[in-house]
Amino acid sequence: MNPSLHPHRLPVFIAFWFLALVRLVTTLHADVAVPTDPAVFHLYLLIGQSNMAGPATIEALDQWTDPRILMLNTDNQWVLAKNPLHPDQSGGVGPGMDFARKMLESNPSISIGLIPCAVNGSSIETWRERNVNYIRAVSRYNSVKAQGVLKGILMHQGEANSIPKLSTNPTYINTLINTVIPPFRAEVGNPFLPFVAGQVGQFLKTESYPSFTWINQQIAQLPTKLIFTGYVSSTGLTDGGDSLHFDTASERELGIRYAAAMSKIQDRFMGFRKDATEVLPEIYYHDSFGYYYDKYDPWVYHFAIGWVYYAGNSGDYLWLWSPNLGWMTTTLEIGPEVYVFDGASWICICGD
Repeated sequence: MNPSLHPHRLPVFIAFWFLALVRLVTTLHADVAVPTDPAVFHLYLLIGQSNMAGPATIEALDQWTDPRILMLNTDNQWVLAKNPLHPDQSGGVGPGMDFARKMLESNPSISIGLIPCAVNGSSIETWRERNVNYIRAVSRYNSVKAQGVLKGILMHQGEANSIPKLSTNPTYINTLINTVIPPFRAEVGNPFLPFVAGQVGQFLKTESYPSFTWINQQIAQLPTKLIFTGYVSSTGLTDGGDSLHFDTASERELGIRYAAAMSKIQDRFMGFRKDATEVLPEIYYHDSFGYYYDKYDPWVYHFAIGWVYYAGNSGDYLWLWSPNLGWMTTTLEIGPEVYVFDGASWICICGD
């Protein structure tokens, strides 16, 4: 008998090969570089229905990868992102990859983690709090939330709510701004989490989707109804021959438009960060804001007034909230003077 296979040694032998197999599987899933610093790993939820999932034909231009772009697979593991992002729903091209590519162009030092959650044919109602698609999306995010920072949500939905049996529902936009977006924001603890919705194709047939024009009008109103939201127009985009789904070129363009809309919202959060000088690791100085520690976005620790929640910009005005002082506002021209609403007074946060 082979001494290495002696009955007393079989458990050890089996354990050895089992561990080797585990290491092999781990290695196969570990061929991506997941950033060790969550601050530079920007996560995005992709929700909605089939035009987000990716129905378009994969062409040679769509077979690229980038080591900085990862996707969460169906086992909730990070893998190198590539089309199709939703292999369990659609086997083609959606807007996700081109969205990530464009976001990296303006911020090449980060990595992006796409969390695909779209479900073919899903209505807006299934994305409300405590409904099946909402629960699944939140579960997938929660499985990786310690590894990165959720920077936004992309939604493409509306076709299912344009069909005849739902066409009399007058509450689409109200559903979106009251029972879809706020629960997602509450779940991640960021009431200003950027959210971008996309219009359905303007090539839909009214005999099959009589309410699609009305749905698109509602989606276009989103930025006027809820702060830090945006929408993507479908003007000029074409279908793949079924009068329902975008073609490949249009899905790519849709991704570019999503990136532009998302960046526009995120730029409102730059404020004092835009021209700040890093004086020590993660400690910054801005002429209009003083010294602050910036690691736990959207919270910063200001050396004069303590922890401050940076709620972003509205026009030229920066909106801040302090547990000690309440809501405050200022501009980069006025700062370091800030207006404190609770006391209806101006104070200096220069810290000198």
